[in-house]
Amino acid sequence: MYPYLPFEIFGVKIGTFGICALLGFLSAWWLLYLELKRKGINTELAWVLFVGGVMGGIVGARLYFILEYWSDFLLDPAGYIFSRGGLVWYGGLAGGIIVGIIIILAMKQPLMAIFDALSPSFCIGYIFGRCGCQLSGDGDYGGPTDLPWGMSYPHGTVPTLEKVHPTPVYEIILTGIILFILWRLRKKIRPDGWLFSIYLVSVGLERFFIAFLRTEPRHWLNLTNTQYISMVMILGGLIYFIYLEKNKDKFIPTITRRKRKKAAN
Repeated sequence: MYPYLPFEIFGVKIGTFGICALLGFLSAWWLLYLELKRKGINTELAWVLFVGGVMGGIVGARLYFILEYWSDFLLDPAGYIFSRGGLVWYGGLAGGIIVGIIIILAMKQPLMAIFDALSPSFCIGYIFGRCGCQLSGDGDYGGPTDLPWGMSYPHGTVPTLEKVHPTPVYEIILTGIILFILWRLRKKIRPDGWLFSIYLVSVGLERFFIAFLRTEPRHWLNLTNTQYISMVMILGGLIYFIYLEKNKDKFIPTITRRKRKKAAN
């Protein structure tokens, strides 16, 4: 594993996770820019959402981590707040979405059309994030395994000498498939929010099943907090998808509405 780049910049070690996170944010911004442009929505919104999403995502990821380990946090608050690790994806997603909703509503832009545009961006950002987890060996891997592709992480930031499930690799592959599907579906004429509902269901399923392999605290029904949240995502996405499909004739997608307005002018 390579937690840090093999050189320093002005005497500062550069973490591979940080590099991957930066690449993930930039890639997400670029995909969002392309989709907003295609939909005829102000592309300046991509940068505003990028900055706001990064800030909200970092705060949300840290808060989720603190709440999950509240008793340990009380023993060392400063250490938990300012540590380089301790960023939980679901918290980051929630924080980024909340800030995004505030920005979109404040700028009076079509909320669900933009969340459709964001769906591929969420995937590409997550893929780069998991690349960072794999390179740094930050502990986001699974339990012991005898499978031939099992890996050890002797030089990771959270080292282990035994072979474990390389769950970051699994998630990179599965999320890559989800990204491919969303990218192929994005041009279908469907009500705003349709693509986002598919994102919620597919990513919720991916996270739910991967959690069985990871070493996380288990609670009621022997499930983890990640799996509880995943079930909410899956259920919410399914309900919204079915609702849109049953009422698709009542909704005119933003891109179609803008094309008709342009043609009329």
